[in-house]
Amino acid sequence: MIVLRLAWQSVLNRKFTTILTILSIAVSVVLILGVEK
Repeated sequence: MIVLRLAWQSVLNRKFTTILTILSIAVSVVLILGVEK
């Protein structure tokens, strides 16, 4: 699919931003799960 290819290219072009985004999402999930318990 063209859309997936474009998305993949943009991810490769912005590795640092992508890594920060994934880390922030992971931290948010951990915090939410931690608060619920």
